[in-house]
Amino acid sequence: MRRIFGKDQTGLKRSRLDVWKPLEWQPADNRNFIVVVLFVFVVVVVVFSEWYYTQNM
Repeated sequence: MRRIFGKDQTGLKRSRLDVWKPLEWQPADNRNFIVVVLFVFVVVVVVFSEWYYTQNM
């Protein structure tokens, strides 16, 4: 089971590297990328809620 899963993982990573060849992802970079995406999402939600609140005033 683990060997098959490992092969699937490397296949996914390989295809991902083909798409993002200049960037060369690593697990740490993936975590940082997810954190950045979540942070941007939170900022967008806060800004939108502020704008919506001021529109309703």
